Amino acid sequence: MRWRLRDRATFQHKAGIVTLWVVVLGAAWSLPVLSAMQHQAEKARMESGYYYTPQRPASAYMEALAGE
Repeated sequence: MRWRLRDRATFQHKAGIVTLWVVVLGAAWSLPVLSAMQHQAEKARMESGYYYTPQRPASAYMEALAGE
């Protein structure tokens, strides 16, 4: 007896395939959204002064190092 796909296509198999597609497509949709949210949070952090901002431009530090 040859195995045929339609012999195995029960409701449980179909539900499993649909669930798999929902998970894969959900992940594909959510990754760019999560990335955009992370970028927005990082931009807000940068603008708020969360990170260290030097008091002088980098050229002033280079001149001080060159003078030593």
